[in-house]
Amino acid sequence: MVRVSGAEYGVRAIWYIDAERPIKSGEEVPWTDADYDWLIQLKPLVEFKEPFSEKFEGTSKYSDKVKMNSIRIVQSVVKLTPPEIRNYFEALRQEKRAELEVEVIYLESKIHLDSLLAGIMKQSTVQIKTQPVEQEERVQLEDVVGEAINFRGMVYAPMNEAGVILLFSKVMDELGLLYESTPTRFPDMIGRLRLNAVLSDGSSSSSSIAATSRLIIILNRCKKEHDVT
Repeated sequence: MVRVSGAEYGVRAIWYIDAERPIKSGEEVPWTDADYDWLIQLKPLVEFKEPFSEKFEGTSKYSDKVKMNSIRIVQSVVKLTPPEIRNYFEALRQEKRAELEVEVIYLESKIHLDSLLAGIMKQSTVQIKTQPVEQEERVQLEDVVGEAINFRGMVYAPMNEAGVILLFSKVMDELGLLYESTPTRFPDMIGRLRLNAVLSDGSSSSSSIAATSRLIIILNRCKKEHDVT
């Protein structure tokens, strides 16, 4: 799939690899930003009149349409997981059904383009059923962000203790807490509670570092929410 960025972002076309060959000389490549080893020739199967837009919304840039975040497809070349392929192609086929009702030449054979996409979806489903253990491990590795919270520079909820401490630091000043250290073992953090100090002239000051009380802070991480003890 050929995807474009910008105001009218989305999938503009579907291409396939027609031929490939190794590069014999640097003169064959007009680009100088990297070393290129192969030349790949692509041919279009379909060019859409309007791009298929994923409709990413909000600060988290999540799409209910294709069930993924925009960060999954912002690279130059993207390899989607089987569940992502299924969700993406289902939305694409539903929106572009009229333009996919064409017969194309693919691998020197005539085939209905919508049937070709359906076959790719079916193949991804077979991979999930035949390799359940491998797929489960892959999902765990790729599940690197929590739920969207959009709180003071943190787009996603933390997934580990270090992230919880980072989130806690966002509200420490409001709680009157001063950071001291983060031990490698228990507790999660040691800090001081800023107290209202009474000065010699009878006025009070809440910014006096000398007037503090030491605290041992334990951050308990749960699946859905983060409690502070």
